[in-house]
Amino acid sequence: MEDRELLLLDGPHDGGAEEDFTPNSFPTGDKTCLNLVYLAALVAAIGGLLFGYDVGIITGAKLQVAHDLGLTCAQEELLVALMPLGALSASLVADPCLSGIGRKTTIQLTAFIFTLGALLMAFSHSLLQLLIGRFIVGFAVSLSAMAECLYISEISAPSNRGLLISLNELGITVGLLLAYITNFIFMSVSGGWRYMFGLSTVLSVVQFGALLLLPPTPHFL
Repeated sequence: MEDRELLLLDGPHDGGAEEDFTPNSFPTGDKTCLNLVYLAALVAAIGGLLFGYDVGIITGAKLQVAHDLGLTCAQEELLVALMPLGALSASLVADPCLSGIGRKTTIQLTAFIFTLGALLMAFSHSLLQLLIGRFIVGFAVSLSAMAECLYISEISAPSNRGLLISLNELGITVGLLLAYITNFIFMSVSGGWRYMFGLSTVLSVVQFGALLLLPPTPHFL
């Protein structure tokens, strides 16, 4: 399917009122395009899952990390704080990335960066490695959140834009739930914090691979 087919989702081009345009009005071929939009929105919303997961996972992981690495209270606080600090730093490069390389490519880039950060944490043997990993994943999920909302809004029609963008918020909530479930499962496992951090790479790899099959947004094109 040509990337330009997504332009069909911008609304009717015959001068009709925008409010008369609904998903049910798509011809058969356009319904296939609409399904692609739903799929693309779900893939983009995986970033929300990653955001929620990494915000929640530290609550259980830090207890094991502190025990295994002998961290002080101040070092535990620093470990928690590095993720939002990384998220804040993402705002400095958001415009060059989103406007320069595009929304889709930015999401792919953040998925790749997130995978590196999560693996670094999972295989860390020092506090410094953990701090760098937390900063990296914070940077990745923040930039991804900005790119996802733009990507979803630009591939959707006015009739379903609010629904599709809300998938990202739903993903954050589900990610928090998954984090607490993972904490519960691995809390009593020796070195369980490595699994807690490492499991998130499954989602980021899936997102990166799936985006290879999806088009960029019509607005960016």
